[in-house]
Amino acid sequence: MWGSGFTSRTATGWWTVPFAGGAAVQVFICISGFVIFLLLSQKKQNYLNYITKRFFRLYPLFFVTTLLGAILFFLHLGIYGVNYHGPGVFVRGAEYYQHKVALILSNILMFQGFLPKLGPIVFNPPSWSISLEWQFYLVAPIFFYLFKKSWIKSSLIILGFIILKEQLHAEPILNQHGATLADQIVPFLIGMTSFQFYKEIADGNLHNNEWLHVLKGITLLIVIYASIPMIVVLSHGGGMNMPWTMSYGIWIWVLLTILDRISNNKTHSISLTSRMLNCELLQWLGKRSYSLYLVHQLIIFVFLLICGDFVIRIGIYKSLFLEVCILVPIIIIVANYTYSLIEVPGIEFGRKLTSKYFRK
Repeated sequence: MWGSGFTSRTATGWWTVPFAGGAAVQVFICISGFVIFLLLSQKKQNYLNYITKRFFRLYPLFFVTTLLGAILFFLHLGIYGVNYHGPGVFVRGAEYYQHKVALILSNILMFQGFLPKLGPIVFNPPSWSISLEWQFYLVAPIFFYLFKKSWIKSSLIILGFIILKEQLHAEPILNQHGATLADQIVPFLIGMTSFQFYKEIADGNLHNNEWLHVLKGITLLIVIYASIPMIVVLSHGGGMNMPWTMSYGIWIWVLLTILDRISNNKTHSISLTSRMLNCELLQWLGKRSYSLYLVHQLIIFVFLLICGDFVIRIGIYKSLFLEVCILVPIIIIVANYTYSLIEVPGIEFGRKLTSKYFRK
């Protein structure tokens, strides 16, 4: 939609729902908090072992896609009004060429999330959240240790920090994407505390599963209540971002489905949510989701460098249909290759490296 010319002004009514990509990112961050805690609980490993594996999970594909984006950037391709007149997908303002060293070093270290303004998205826009992930990976074992001592106290302390930060500085700290861990600690906290509920059920500390159905009902009511204003506005042709409760509600609903499954010792749940998530196509796409995420805007941008004027000329709806038909298959094919040729070898290399040099 961005690559077809939709903006916050042109995406109105129900078109604002698929346009709200930030909601999906919030769900992903919740999942990340949960999964990293699950990983730390299942595998007893020292910090060097853990962080090496995490590094090689992220870095190989991140490096390749960032390098491609940097090449486009340093070739001065996509500068508005100079050699590009299409929809605004990439940032190519002249002012960013004044900070080349900072851009290069921060991206090499995956710390571009600390750059000001639009700095985190200059080379490859989706990579801002990869910097955020890396920040979380670096400190997650500390959080895990504190939660193991007392997850309730630790959660309350983090919650207090969140409230204090919002009171002192409600806006994102360094850039408009909020690409620092302090900006995005809420969904991470939801993911981390979600793991604690999962662990209580998995360890058999809670036997009565009636509370699961109560929580499902409460979650559904909260999501519906928070969504009423959005539904009213959308029905009248207006536009607005999805409320945060929608994002967190999606994650909590999936979590409760998982808890219901393990509390009843079900190997195959018959719930609609589980059947959907067990769909082979979604599983296949899920394994390649990191590649899909990092390659899609580069491919869209190259397409727009060639066809940007034409896209603007035919209008947002026709260009959306055109790009979906042409680019989505290309993105999936490329992502499948980057998954097989970059992601998987990187993961295997990290495993071999840690097993050879960084044993417990």
